[in-house]
Amino acid sequence: MSYRYRGTKTLAMEQEQEEPLKAERVFDPAKCGTYKGYKQHQNHKIPQCQPCKDAAAAFKHELAARHKAGLVVREFRSDKCGTLAGYSRHKRHDTPLCDPCREARAEHRANYYAKAAA
Repeated sequence: MSYRYRGTKTLAMEQEQEEPLKAERVFDPAKCGTYKGYKQHQNHKIPQCQPCKDAAAAFKHELAARHKAGLVVREFRSDKCGTLAGYSRHKRHDTPLCDPCREARAEHRANYYAKAAA
């Protein structure tokens, strides 16, 4: 670390300024009237226009209706069976535990309590 006297620039500071800046995302007014346009307003901290507010309300209403009707249901996939994540999937989907997942959970808890005791 070098000493800097009253605003004089060090070589490291000059090199930092020469690095190109990242391109910032630009507000795209063509997306207005959609949910993406609504989120774009939020990301740019710009007040939402009325079409974007309407689109967001419609999107949220449709999503709530799909949840209520039971159309948004993820099916159980057994590709993680035998791991702690597989155990969690069994619990989340309310399916019976398989032996590999039961063993993975028991091993995880044993390791956890062994570390806590040490």
